[in-house]
Amino acid sequence: MRWRRRIMGALPAVALSISRSLSMTKPFDDALDCARATVSLAGLADLDAFARALAMRLRPGDVVALDGDLGAGKTTLVQALARHLGVSDGVVSPTFVLTHEYRGAPMPVLHADFYRLEDEAAQSLAEEMTAVIAEGRTLVLVEWAKFGPFLAPFVTRSLALSTPDQAASGPENPQQGEARVISLQRHKTSQEPQTLAETQNG
Repeated sequence: MRWRRRIMGALPAVALSISRSLSMTKPFDDALDCARATVSLAGLADLDAFARALAMRLRPGDVVALDGDLGAGKTTLVQALARHLGVSDGVVSPTFVLTHEYRGAPMPVLHADFYRLEDEAAQSLAEEMTAVIAEGRTLVLVEWAKFGPFLAPFVTRSLALSTPDQAASGPENPQQGEARVISLQRHKTSQEPQTLAETQNG
């Protein structure tokens, strides 16, 4: 009976934690389910909640294109996505090596960065990534996707990150420096693999 009381006593805290997680993602649910939308993030907590909501909608075989200026938060968003997808390894931008692969649960995650993609490497990378995408088992997250036009036919979601007017940030409003605006677009694809939630339940 003693162990039973301990378990029962822990249940409300667990339920509260789940409820809090769902309430944090709720503001972004409608935007993520639209064909086109724009969301405003007040700071890192919002970005994390947005990443959690997006992670639950991603499928093996999806290709997510992330664009935006330097410092817009592309890598930070990928790190948050990877964490919510179950990737335990530290995620860093593959700027100089072009790609990193992580074994996430329940699907592998390929993180690419095309910022330094050169013409001589583009063809071989295109062939490698096209093969990975065709298998439909890996989630592909690509920073600076605009520098790899070969990727366009496979993109399932596009995210364009930007920062609000920097004049509004400063000592009196330090969080403004962490604020972001994300323009979202969903793209039609011929394949309909399982979502993360469906994969976990299956």
